[in-house]
Order: sequence, then structure tokens, then C-alpha cells
Amino acid sequence: MDFGLSSFLVEGSVQYKVGVSLLIITLFLILRKGLKLFIDKKLKNKRSHYHVQRILDYFFWFLKIIFIGRLWFKGLGPLSTFFGLATAGLAVSLKDPLLNLIGWLTIIWKHPFSVGDRIEINGIKGDVVDINIFEFTLMEIGEWVDADQGTGRVVYIPNASIFVNAQRNYDRPYPYIWDELTLTLTFKAPWKKAKSLFERILLKNSTSYTREELRRFEKQNENFLLPLEDTAPKVFISFNEKGIQFTLRYVTDPRKRRLTHQKIVEEILEAFEVHDDLSFAFPSQNLIFPKEEKKKAYYSSPTL
Repeated sequence: MDFGLSSFLVEGSVQYKVGVSLLIITLFLILRKGLKLFIDKKLKNKRSHYHVQRILDYFFWFLKIIFIGRLWFKGLGPLSTFFGLATAGLAVSLKDPLLNLIGWLTIIWKHPFSVGDRIEINGIKGDVVDINIFEFTLMEIGEWVDADQGTGRVVYIPNASIFVNAQRNYDRPYPYIWDELTLTLTFKAPWKKAKSLFERILLKNSTSYTREELRRFEKQNENFLLPLEDTAPKVFISFNEKGIQFTLRYVTDPRKRRLTHQKIVEEILEAFEVHDDLSFAFPSQNLIFPKEEKKKAYYSSPTL
């Protein structure tokens, strides 16, 4: 059966096509290198530089496929049916790579996250350092390390995972997250004085945003119905079995969460060194014996 193989070798021999293909690849490599040097000089912002370079890479790959494909498959008529069936077979056998490709297009189009964002997906947390056609890469945080700090490991996650796993973005829609610190003071502690002290410490060490800044964040995320929230730090009071519980709530940069937490704790400890009437509550137990049992317990010797 003739599948049109004679037309497959139109425009010269196989050697000719190989030579022209290598020439096309070389020319595109030289052109890409020249454009990369130009971008390196003009773009100083690291994130913009990364995105432009990525677009450039995909663009040149697309051009190479078009030019080399036309060179090798020019005049291919009768083989179209054969390649149609072959493509259907590949779609079944290469399901996962195709899903990853569709996932990449979804990430590029819908922007659930971008390079530089801190995200969590399928229980894995980290900063996005790369997004390519089949996978995206995270610089891992958390795991055995507390307070969302780096582990030093890099995690590669297939793009198709965005279709089956929820993604949590630390940087969108607002460039901050809420954090809380819970403290318990004794029932005898002057709670009004403690609350005022905690509020002053939070105002000094936490971040807050004006209403104009919050409106700007909303405008940048018009696809979301976002409430205009108050980012001023707050102190909430309640009771527990040990004493008066204070919950300190404040906003912080996702990447400075531990540092902010440490500054607040250090200032609270320093303040408690000055104010003797403020003390932390801790688990304790009082044992009350009747008079006779108390003497018996005192004079009795332990049995061996």
C-alpha cells in the first residue's frame, strides 16, 4: 500500500533535509542568544526577566517545529489519514503528558499562581520557582521546619495536579496573611493593662494597610468578590481552665511570619520583666487534705 512515501521526500534527499534542519536550529539558537543578551541588559526586574525569557523559549520552540515540520512533511497528502489515527493512539497512550500540557495552558491563561508566589497544593507548601510545559517547581517550606521556613528541598509537581487538588495562595488576593499568638495570664492579672500593652506591641511590630491600599488590591483582583477588611491588629479575650486567654491577631508578610512572631514574643517577655503584676498562667494542681490525713501523710514512711 502506498502511503505517499514518495512525496515525503520532496525537496531533496533525507541528507538535504537533515542539513537544512540543523541550519534552522543553529540560526534560531544564535537569534535566541542575541535576544537573551538584549533582555539581560534591559530587564533588571528578576520576575519580569524570568517571564520574558520563558515566553522567548516557547516562541522559538514553536518556530522550530513549524519550519522543520514544513520542511519534512511538505506534500504529505495520503499520509494524513495514517497520522490522524496515529495521533488518536498517542492521545490515549500519552494521556498524562497531555493533561500536564493542558494544565500548563490553564496556569498560563487563568494565573492561579505565578513564579514567585507561595502556594500549598496537596499538602506541599513552597515558593514557585519555575513553571514549564509538564511541571512546576516549588522551593519547599514547612515539613519538619516550623513557621513556613525553607527545608532546602525542591519539589517537582505535575501540572495536571491543579485539576484534582485545591491550591492555596499565600500572595493572592492580598500580599499578607493573618497570624495569631495565644497567651494565658493568671486570673488575678490586670487584664485591661495587659490588653493595652499587647495592642501597643502589635502596632509597633505588625504591618497594617490603608483603605486606599486595600482598594488597590481589590482592583487588581476584580475576578473576586473581596470584602474590604480592617487590617489593624486586634486583641481578643476569653477564659480557659488556666486563666485569662488573650489572642493576638495581626497581619504579616508570608515570608516574614516567623521574624514578626519572634519580635512580638521578645517584646512581651521584656515587658513582663518590668511589670511584676503580669504573669503567665500554667497548669497547676492543689491537693487539700483533711487535718488527720495530712498528719498521717506527713509521718508515714514510703513502703519498699
